[in-house]
Amino acid sequence: MSRCLFYFKDDVVYENEQESVLEACKLENIRNSVTYICIGIMMLLTALSAYLQVLLKDQLGTLAVDMTRLSCVMTALSNSSVSMMLGIFISLFVCEDYSTGTIRTILARGYSRFDIYVSKLVAVIAASLVMAIAAILFACVVGVFFFIGDEVSFGGEQIKILLTQLVVVIAFASLFYSIATMLQKTGTSIAFCVVIPMMLTLLLQVLDAAFIEEEIVVSRYWLEGLLSIASGVTVKAHDLTEAFLCSLAYIAVSLVGGWFATKDNEF
Repeated sequence: MSRCLFYFKDDVVYENEQESVLEACKLENIRNSVTYICIGIMMLLTALSAYLQVLLKDQLGTLAVDMTRLSCVMTALSNSSVSMMLGIFISLFVCEDYSTGTIRTILARGYSRFDIYVSKLVAVIAASLVMAIAAILFACVVGVFFFIGDEVSFGGEQIKILLTQLVVVIAFASLFYSIATMLQKTGTSIAFCVVIPMMLTLLLQVLDAAFIEEEIVVSRYWLEGLLSIASGVTVKAHDLTEAFLCSLAYIAVSLVGGWFATKDNEF
């Protein structure tokens, strides 16, 4: 169903099927281009992060962080600024239909608001997972090129960690999708999905420093903190479970809250 959402633009229903398909392809090509650009940037950041470690080793005689091929893979998402890339991508992907008026035409064709909400959500989550998996696979190549082997082999524990990271990615996508559907404007959505989360991360880190004597770590319950917890060659079972459950909570609250906040909106 998601593909048919691209067949109409502005308030015009095209009588010529070929014209409809051409308009659909234009919009889809734009979205595909944004996806490829974001994946490329994530790959570039992964490579730069690894190269920086090599430069530091040349200067200091040792790695600033104990990096191996496996650790390069397990920290790929945190090193590639996945949250920032998702914030930009989802804002552009979702808000395009609102800025062009396509959403009104889709509604006029008889699709329910819930169907539209779910179909776009599925597309956003699928694209986000593709971006994340591409970054992880590219980190495998980078790790082989830059770093030595591992004392720890890749096994079931690492698979659980990577799957938890992907759940965190879905939580990011769900939150940013809800924000984009509520704001409906690309610029404002990017600000809320990129700038404000960065400021929130810094604020939470300040609070952590303020409560350091009480050993209260507030930032670990924010999505960036959850991704950090789940980024490692080995992660304690308690921490991994906590990251998984908190991510599920973010997903549920974001999607339910986003739907009830937007289901009666006028476009």
